[in-house]
Amino acid sequence: LRLYLLFLLPIVLIVSFLGAWIVACRSLSPITRLLNNLHHVRSVSIDRRLPVEGNQDELDQLAMAVNSMLDELEQAFSRIRDFTGDAAHELRTPLARLTTLLEHAISKSLSQDQALATLDKAYQECMRLRRLIDDLMLMARLDTENMEEEVQTIDLSVILEDVQELWQEAGTERGIQVRVESPPQLPVRGRSILLRRLLTNLVDNALQHTPKGGKINVQGTMADAGITLVVTDDGPGIDAEHTQH
Repeated sequence: LRLYLLFLLPIVLIVSFLGAWIVACRSLSPITRLLNNLHHVRSVSIDRRLPVEGNQDELDQLAMAVNSMLDELEQAFSRIRDFTGDAAHELRTPLARLTTLLEHAISKSLSQDQALATLDKAYQECMRLRRLIDDLMLMARLDTENMEEEVQTIDLSVILEDVQELWQEAGTERGIQVRVESPPQLPVRGRSILLRRLLTNLVDNALQHTPKGGKINVQGTMADAGITLVVTDDGPGIDAEHTQH
């Protein structure tokens, strides 16, 4: 018996070791493939996904979770690319206009009236840049923060009252009459910061396209169907082919 044990024990150990090694390799091979695929995922190949074997085991669940994360990352990269391109496009025009105005003021001898007119145009372009930067910062905030928590019932008439003085002051500087009409209460579900930005953008646009001596009317009304907000001005309006946008 002792001789049999001395002879068989090494063989049993070797066979056991080989068997455990084969089983371990087969068990770890899906993880190895998973890691190899992960190593090939980079920012330039974010569209690649991990294979799902269809076994409904823990590895498949892990692959699906990673693929879901990669989907969100790809969307985030796409938004960043679009955001960067839009920002560069929107900022280029006022910067080019501002540069042209300043070059014109420097290279030529201007009268006092001409210099003031040039400074006024440069100021308007600076204000446009400021509004663009504010909008871009708001867009960045919307992409990085959870805004759902800010949804609540707010009084739109309070927002109109808060910004009314600012609009009227801006209109007075340009010789434009700005009138705000609203009932005492206009309850809506929304986000105060976004509604304020919406109103500001609409009135700023009206101020830019309303000639001196014109009028801008901001009116909020409440009916059974909901609340209607209307901004009208004496400007040229929007061409029919652009109104759908």
